Amino acid sequence: SLLKGDVADGEAIYKELRHDGHYFLHLRIRHIMCLLAYMAGDYTRAESFGQESMLLLTSRLVGSVDLAMVACFNGLASLAVYKQQQDKPLSEIRSRWRLLSRARQSIRYLRFLSTQSPQNALGLFKLLEAEYFATTGKHSKAVKAFRISCALFSEQRFPLGNGIGHEQWARCLMGRESDHERWAEHVREAHRVFREWGALVKVGLLVKEFPLLRAAKTKSRESFYLPDSSV
Repeated sequence: SLLKGDVADGEAIYKELRHDGHYFLHLRIRHIMCLLAYMAGDYTRAESFGQESMLLLTSRLVGSVDLAMVACFNGLASLAVYKQQQDKPLSEIRSRWRLLSRARQSIRYLRFLSTQSPQNALGLFKLLEAEYFATTGKHSKAVKAFRISCALFSEQRFPLGNGIGHEQWARCLMGRESDHERWAEHVREAHRVFREWGALVKVGLLVKEFPLLRAAKTKSRESFYLPDSSV
């Protein structure tokens, strides 16, 4: 509901829960805050929340759905921070290596889960794998994994995964002249999925980031007000 514009004080809820022994709710709050921070592009906070939720989850397993979601977003956040730190000095290479190591750990969890519970984990595994390939320069492998993950999410009617899949697929293609048309397709598809899901905050962030969506919106408004020449 936060993606749809509702407001909640997650930190206050978390402080209340951590002292009351509500382990599962404690985990859920950390995971949701990781997810929301990632969706909003606040990758440093997402990575911090992701690490906390991953540590909680691996200390007391509560089910494959929870592990799959936590592992996926923990890995996505780690890779996002890794990319942000590409221009860091050599003295900080170790911290970047640690981020890749965390992403690989999440991939291992998801690979195992995808064999045990493919309905819950396979799409998330392929999404994180795709993002890892894109981050490490394995373009053809990334595109193949994005294609599989988006097809699975669409089949399962999982708009959160489908929207992120197309959004990150678009970023994988961004700047590649030969892939410009497909890049635009995936930007529009991510926008459509999030809009139909009702994640209006995320829709606004996409429109702000990708000018082609603003151009399409303007064109749509203009066509609405043009007189019908057939009348």
